[in-house]
Amino acid sequence: MGPGRYSGELASWFLKRGHQVRAISTPPYQPDWRAISGGRGNWRWRRESIGGVPVLRCPTFLPRRPRRISRFLHQASFALTSAPALIAETLSFKPNLVLSMAPALMAAPAALLAARAAGAPAWLHLQRFETGALHAEIEDDIYGTRNQPPFSQQAERVLFRRFDMVSAPSEDLQDQLAERGVPVPRQLMLPNWVDTRAVFPMRDPSPLRALLNIGSDDFVALCMGPSGEDRAVDALLEAASLVPERGIVTFVLCGSDKAWKRIKRAGRPPRLLFLPLHHAANLNDVLNLADVHLVWPQGDAAGPEVPAEFGTLLASGRPIIAVAQLGSTLGRIVEPVGTVVPPEGGAAVAAAVVRLAASPIDQLRYGRAARQWALDYYEKERVLRRLETDLYARFAPRFPLAPREPPREPPRER
Repeated sequence: MGPGRYSGELASWFLKRGHQVRAISTPPYQPDWRAISGGRGNWRWRRESIGGVPVLRCPTFLPRRPRRISRFLHQASFALTSAPALIAETLSFKPNLVLSMAPALMAAPAALLAARAAGAPAWLHLQRFETGALHAEIEDDIYGTRNQPPFSQQAERVLFRRFDMVSAPSEDLQDQLAERGVPVPRQLMLPNWVDTRAVFPMRDPSPLRALLNIGSDDFVALCMGPSGEDRAVDALLEAASLVPERGIVTFVLCGSDKAWKRIKRAGRPPRLLFLPLHHAANLNDVLNLADVHLVWPQGDAAGPEVPAEFGTLLASGRPIIAVAQLGSTLGRIVEPVGTVVPPEGGAAVAAAVVRLAASPIDQLRYGRAARQWALDYYEKERVLRRLETDLYARFAPRFPLAPREPPREPPRER
């Protein structure tokens, strides 16, 4: 459900629309920071085809325990190994547009250089500003630059202004782009879309309830994907330990093995169950397991970071309980579709879940609002056709062909 999914879907969609697409990426390694290919090919360049899109995988350092320095080295290794591959691909492919997606902001300068070499526009898409924050923390630790902007932030401003277009998935992130000197005409809003025909409210209970031995009357609070070091794990442990052992509330964590090992070491509460992340291949079954989704922000609880999968959760037609500061971006956008609780541990989460479980009217009201919001704002075809139209409007003189057909809005769900 993370950024890798969006880059893959974006490439496949443009390919189906008649565009030629090539991609350069790391070996797949999420969610446990291990090469999904079984460890092979992590230290060599290799080509493959995904949905018809040619992909070049570049060697990348994958730390066993991601920390500040090791994550920095991970990003730096990809920047170093992908740069020559990107230049070579550009010279042979001669693209009309070069896109760099961040995270992996350290690879953006090579993308900018490749675009200039091809005489093509350079487009940067930012899912979040985690990379810059990471570098600032490292510089703070090493150099003590607390009273002046770290070098990484200054370099970030210079880099952003060099791109012909910079996109972000939320208004608050766009505001941060303006603060970093990106002119408004060069900005673009690009929400994290969802295929609302693949993710939808099911009429029958999810088959995963039987797999987990969850009763038909149980109220399920689902948390998708926190890592072993995520503060969400601690809050889930506390929340599950506070609900009555024989009550109707059940917490389910769909996450990595690392997260579950940490929970078992701490002593798993009886009302907390685990669903391995590989079950998310059948995403709609997983999302429909929930009666409510639990959401934690990416980064500072008071900041602008909204989980990339937010639109996907909305599309399942379920209420959302978000752990965030009141007035934060996440806190504001969740209010029409659920409840916001302060980031003060699991007690507030448990209380909010119990209150919602006792109110079927609120469940129905929030769920319908969530589904409608997904249809109106996050629907995949609508978002990507609007993007294609915008790209032609901005860069038409540099594109040899017009779209095969005028963009049309998908039919609204009744």
